[in-house]
Amino acid sequence: MNVSPRTISDSDRRHGGGFPGQSTRTLIDPDDQLVVVVFSNTSASDALAAPLAETTVKILDFALRHASDSRTSLSGFTGRFANAWGVADIAAFGGTLKALSPEADNPVDRVTDLQVIDANTLRIGDTNGYGSAGESVIYERDSAAQITRVRIGGSTFQPADTFREGAGTP
Repeated sequence: MNVSPRTISDSDRRHGGGFPGQSTRTLIDPDDQLVVVVFSNTSASDALAAPLAETTVKILDFALRHASDSRTSLSGFTGRFANAWGVADIAAFGGTLKALSPEADNPVDRVTDLQVIDANTLRIGDTNGYGSAGESVIYERDSAAQITRVRIGGSTFQPADTFREGAGTP
């Protein structure tokens, strides 16, 4: 897999299309043995599937550039978190944690670096402009150590499933 930033070039094989209510895009990179296929329910012929397929390749390339042989488990911090203002993903890329916005056209274009302080605290490092470098990200957990809330800056997020169900409080 290509570990330098990739642009979807004419040398990649691609095909898109659709019919009423459907949109498709297939990207094939035979050199890296990568195939990305997106099927979308939309009335636009290729307007939605193409950018989703291309963004998928950007996320894969970002993950590969940040891969490492770290044996440290960061899964206790990762997940999709939501509040009334939006959604934030905290994801592990190799031995690092990154906060990114899944609602952005390119979620890995402007990420925030996070450093582990302890089992319930991260510190914001380099950031995309909305975060404040040096601020803490605080995790609240239940008795089973499951994340119930995450405070990022001045905002409190809940796991997306909990927020969606309306089970938690803002």
